Amino acid sequence: AMKMLILRSLPLTLLFLSACATSQAAPPSADEAGFWRIMDTRAMGSHSFIKKHPQWDGRNAVIAVLDTGVDMGIAGLQKSSDGKIKVIEARDFTGQGEVTLFEAKTETIEGKKWLKSDEGKVRSYEKLSPQPIDGKWRLGFLLESRFQNSAVKDINLNASTNDKFAVLVAKTKKGFVAFVDRDGNGELTGAQAIQNYNEAQQSFTMALSDPKTMTPPLTFTLHIDDATNTVTFHFDDGGHGTHVAGIACGYGLMGRPGFNGIAPGAQILSLKIGDNTLSGGSTTSDSMRKAIEFAGEWTKKHKRAVIINMSYGIGSEIEGESDIDQALDDTLQKYPLLAAAVSAGNSGPGLSTVGTPAAAQLAVSAAAMLPKASAEAMFGSRIDQDKVFSFSSRGGEIAKPDLLAPGIASASVPRFDHRDIKGGTSMAAPQLAGAHALLVSAALANKTRFSGRTLKRALMDSAKPI
Repeated sequence: AMKMLILRSLPLTLLFLSACATSQAAPPSADEAGFWRIMDTRAMGSHSFIKKHPQWDGRNAVIAVLDTGVDMGIAGLQKSSDGKIKVIEARDFTGQGEVTLFEAKTETIEGKKWLKSDEGKVRSYEKLSPQPIDGKWRLGFLLESRFQNSAVKDINLNASTNDKFAVLVAKTKKGFVAFVDRDGNGELTGAQAIQNYNEAQQSFTMALSDPKTMTPPLTFTLHIDDATNTVTFHFDDGGHGTHVAGIACGYGLMGRPGFNGIAPGAQILSLKIGDNTLSGGSTTSDSMRKAIEFAGEWTKKHKRAVIINMSYGIGSEIEGESDIDQALDDTLQKYPLLAAAVSAGNSGPGLSTVGTPAAAQLAVSAAAMLPKASAEAMFGSRIDQDKVFSFSSRGGEIAKPDLLAPGIASASVPRFDHRDIKGGTSMAAPQLAGAHALLVSAALANKTRFSGRTLKRALMDSAKPI
């Protein structure tokens, strides 16, 4: 009771997994020693935890990254440590990538057949496989002009920002499939059938004029919704979500063996809530609600533990009582296998600096620290001990944040993003999401019953004051 009182009363505590105190890790290789200095997996004890229990590395746990999207084409986010695909679901709750479909009509021009709608036309559809079982095609267009406020304005690097990419959808024997005009020339010869990402985990890039010298900036997936007559493209044109995902559970980041996130065995649900055509990849309450509920329903359907990572938030004057705080608490209460790690905010110490939804009672809110090793490796600064970042929100009306974790890292970013080092409580939250995943692996291996609440209690009780 005294320990819990101390941890609750002190706004900042350093998560420290119990295996750290009982295992003696072998001296790291030179390469590995360098990696952990730029993405610290040792401050929380996760490195020694996995050294002692290699199978307890997050496998069988799922981390739902509610962010700007996750680029699953990047090294480190393709496979998990057990060989399974890393990103198993990709959805966009912002509407940024949504394309409306219209029933296409046939037209013959100069002896060639075309499918057209009011937005445009495509040809060479007759030999696509599979063909629609009802003979009907639906046609829509992803307009590059919609990316004008995005970090990526030219998605196929052809020095034009007004291209349009046709997407042709058909109902087939194996369900709905889409064919994408990847080079934007209105020609579908050789186009491959693409299913919803959760069905076949297919991803693709737009075609480039010179693939040998050019690198596609974005990886796309799609989701066809028959009920709304839409197809939604998922992609990360902000970079923030891909970075967060790498910290939480990357495996072989940047193609370097041994350079892993906290829980390299965990898998990912990429639930996009940040619209990158808005300032800072802003989100809305509606996007957050839908993504949070989706994560909860996913745990119920698949009977697997899911840890929400939300490195998102805004200031709150009614800490713990905002609509999103309450919505997150309600969802965590409703789904026992759901947990959440949320960034506390970057507003520094003071009243009402902990943001929303970090103030949700059942969520674990993350504060950010600068580890000694990272200070030296990244800033050339020698400090006596790990320090709380000055920007990290803390103090005020409620006993938040809950736990402290490293808040700076070099991790995965999409190909267009050259800032692999990012800092903030956004980088601390995925460390804690990964820690949840490690405990899920351990609990499942030992056939120990758990819930989102008991995971939080275990982390809080195994933390140490700083």
